[in-house]
Amino acid sequence: MSASNTVENVKVIYKKVPQGAPKIDEDFGIEKETLDLDAVEIPAENGVLLRSLYITVDPYMRGRMRDPKIPSYSSAFVPGKPMEGGVVAEVLRSNSSKVSSGDIVIGNLPWQSYIVTQNKEGPEGLTNLESARIAGIPLSYYLGVLGMPGLTAYSGLLDIGSPKAGETLYVSAASGAVGQVVGQIGKILGLYVVGSAG
Repeated sequence: MSASNTVENVKVIYKKVPQGAPKIDEDFGIEKETLDLDAVEIPAENGVLLRSLYITVDPYMRGRMRDPKIPSYSSAFVPGKPMEGGVVAEVLRSNSSKVSSGDIVIGNLPWQSYIVTQNKEGPEGLTNLESARIAGIPLSYYLGVLGMPGLTAYSGLLDIGSPKAGETLYVSAASGAVGQVVGQIGKILGLYVVGSAG
């Protein structure tokens, strides 16, 4: 095993459904394993090996910490498996025609340092952010203002709210990821913005 290609793969594990507020020591755990990146097998069809760069923690994830029999718009986390969510990662190896080694991608992925997965077709697949890196856009923005929180703010305010310049916009949770963007868009549109936080 080459020392230069041996790494520690740290995983954030979801242990069990929380009773009340989640407790770090009871409901979550850390697992570590040693990997030889040259020896890690990836699927022949669309397989990729990724190195996590940024991982997002979003409020909706609390709703995924439930019994899987309870239906919801998002799947329940699986006890004993890594947490998962938005991850920006670097492609280390690829058998996918959509991404190459060195590319930067975003996807719904496990919370771990190194990830082996298949690049699926359609919206569940990885999105290549290589043009964003070339343009100099900070990659972390794709988990915030240019990601799910930004899209939620934009579509919620403009598609559903349809505000007009001069109107008053009240933003609850204005300090959150979505609320911050709603407030900024409101100001750009010429609205009188009032926000609350707490």
